[in-house]
Amino acid sequence: MKKEPLRFSIVSTLAYYDVFSYPLTLVEIHAKLPLRAENEEVAKSVDELVNDGRVYRFDEFFTLRNDFGLIEKRKTANARAREQMDLARKKAAFISKFPFIRGIFISGSLSKNYADDKSDLDFFIVTAPHHLWLARTIFVYTRKLLVAKKNYRNYCLNYFISSDNLTIDERNVFTATELTTLIPVYGHTYYFQLLESNRWLHDLLPNFKINQTDFSSASPMKRTALLEFFLGVFGARTERFLMKLTLFKLSRQHKSKFSKEDFAIAFKARADVSKVHIGHNQKRILDLYENRLKELQPLFETAPV
Repeated sequence: MKKEPLRFSIVSTLAYYDVFSYPLTLVEIHAKLPLRAENEEVAKSVDELVNDGRVYRFDEFFTLRNDFGLIEKRKTANARAREQMDLARKKAAFISKFPFIRGIFISGSLSKNYADDKSDLDFFIVTAPHHLWLARTIFVYTRKLLVAKKNYRNYCLNYFISSDNLTIDERNVFTATELTTLIPVYGHTYYFQLLESNRWLHDLLPNFKINQTDFSSASPMKRTALLEFFLGVFGARTERFLMKLTLFKLSRQHKSKFSKEDFAIAFKARADVSKVHIGHNQKRILDLYENRLKELQPLFETAPV
């Protein structure tokens, strides 16, 4: 296959976001490239791809589809995301009051500056060591008591990880993208530790730079610290029980819908991690991305060098 590496990387990047029907700016293309490159090089190659009719430009956006509607859709979703951000920060402030919560990062579509009428508020949670399952259980049952079911979408805590082991198992473009788009709103120390513990992501996204956003670094409130002191009597045995109980419930509800391998990825349950992704977006998106690349294979093979 004949292909010039930088052009191939640009089209590959646009193809990944094409799965979401999401055009990119030139700055975003550079940041998300799987190849280290200078801004000027990327801009030149993008212009060449546009001139060749292989990439389409609409205002400051670039896409693989000749569809201006994608631009309008993105702008509408970006505006809605900016409105949703204040709500997400308020919900994160509420979540931070729960015992053993150490870090709260906005994830999902909102972390990518996208929101529509179906979007949830997703959060990536870091907990204190040896108390992940107690922290998760307290939150889940408090939510059931205090939050109407229709509003659960504002408190989607689908990923918990312990602060003493912040390494993510799966290493692919999906997980690298999710990590590099997290927006820390509480516990910035753990945000930096998370990125440091997953330096492999720089192999997949070498142009990524940490977002030096101003965010809270507050310590747990005194009443939370006091509650943690009393809850400290629940040790490893309680953690194992809560983990097994949760996994049993998830298995009963969802295991028949997945292969053994896919279930283990979508519903991860260990002492230091809890992951509940009912839609198994990682596999779904990576499969769509692979299919999109196959569709574009002739373009890669005939690209001028």
